[in-house]
Amino acid sequence: GDPEKVAADKKALQEKVDAAFTYDNIKYSGTDAVANKDGLTADLQMPRTSTLGVDGKYYKVEYSASTNDITFDGYKGTVYQPLPGAEAAKTKITLTVTDRSNAEVTASKTLDFAIAPQDQGELNAELFYLDLAKSSFYSGILDGQNASSVTGNLHAPLKVYGQGLGVNWCYTTKEAAGHYGFVFSELPGGTENTYRLLKSSKPSVISHENLLLTQPEYNTKVTISGRLKSERFARYAERYPENEKYAALAG
Repeated sequence: GDPEKVAADKKALQEKVDAAFTYDNIKYSGTDAVANKDGLTADLQMPRTSTLGVDGKYYKVEYSASTNDITFDGYKGTVYQPLPGAEAAKTKITLTVTDRSNAEVTASKTLDFAIAPQDQGELNAELFYLDLAKSSFYSGILDGQNASSVTGNLHAPLKVYGQGLGVNWCYTTKEAAGHYGFVFSELPGGTENTYRLLKSSKPSVISHENLLLTQPEYNTKVTISGRLKSERFARYAERYPENEKYAALAG
């Protein structure tokens, strides 16, 4: 292509990237809170094409980190904090925007970040809330019914999170928004046609997944199974396979 046009297009694109890829435009995922560049403590929501001032149809947007302390899937950055008591980790995040019709027209910018170590108190609290969630699972699905005399549908939760000395069960994305908590992980042996997250021992009476009741002719005992995993800490089970606390939080 025309070298002058390429240079002009590159300059214009670089100006957009420089203006929009700023610390203020990087938020903690699921919130409007600006991420703390000096000590990241949660996953990241990176600026989208609308913020960058480009059309995703014509421009490819890529985020990458200089270390494996942050991994990217589209506009979501998954943050891996160092172990409790460790030093903060340092990493760099680079945004690269490239014209899909001409790879010569590209612009990038890099920002520096520190990642705060995990808080031991928060890790202990997560284990406490996991135990609470497990022990109150029946109340999370019974929808106010008595476990020994169920006459209506059960209520399948999306998430449960800790608050104070108790836990809150969430049934809609609106209720769950903005709260780190526990979600259900996929159960072994399930398929799309049977179960994934919630398993019924008698699906002809209470269905897998949405837990709808088909009234049986006689009293029937049914067991509902699910595995809770921590949104914050389950990811560390893979990195530290010998750690029992992370294994528990990974479901």
